Amino acid sequence: NSHLASPLSIFHPEYVEIGNDTGIMLNARLDCWPSYEGVKLSPRLVIGNRTQIGLNFTAICSDSLPIGADVLIAAGVMVTTQNHGMDPESPKSYQRQPLPSAPVRIGNGCWIGERAVILPGVTIGEKCIIGANSVVNRDIPAYSIAAGIPAKVVKVWDFEQHCWRKP
Repeated sequence: NSHLASPLSIFHPEYVEIGNDTGIMLNARLDCWPSYEGVKLSPRLVIGNRTQIGLNFTAICSDSLPIGADVLIAAGVMVTTQNHGMDPESPKSYQRQPLPSAPVRIGNGCWIGERAVILPGVTIGEKCIIGANSVVNRDIPAYSIAAGIPAKVVKVWDFEQHCWRKP
């Protein structure tokens, strides 16, 4: 019941759940990593109902990654729950070090702008807007607009005046 454009690359599809009436455009990459360098991981990528994902989307998942319902994700967005190890004194290359990971959550009704990057451990609340080219490295509260590198809240919804206001 969903529209999945080809080519669509899914690494370990058994850890991916795609909701009804969801569209994923060309060249999406959904990578789930159940283990890395002998360490067991816990990937789970869930994309909600009626979510629309643009061209060249990348999700790299070794932890929980729920994307809510009715989410709009523009082209070139990258979401990751993991990073490579960064210990320069380790005898292992960065590529072979353990993958530190943390869950990422994107709430219902969000709009993620073109080429945004969402990093491990981040929760983006319901009905948020993330500006194009932003790097989200901390939680964004519901009903906020965040933009920049790193992304910062630049507007919040005022429910009394029914408009966006500076925080």
